[in-house]
Amino acid sequence: MAAMKMASASALSSDGRTLVITPKSPLPSGRYSVAWNVVSTDTHKVAGTYVFAVK
Repeated sequence: MAAMKMASASALSSDGRTLVITPKSPLPSGRYSVAWNVVSTDTHKVAGTYVFAVK
């Protein structure tokens, strides 16, 4: 499947250590790969990927 962008909402936890991204609409069934990146408070760039499936 080609890369796609989804409308979403984001929220930072009260401790400032967890970022939660919630899609604004349900995900269709399928396998998804997420590539993410952030800049930490000490200016280090951090990135990763993970895969999940929706049945």
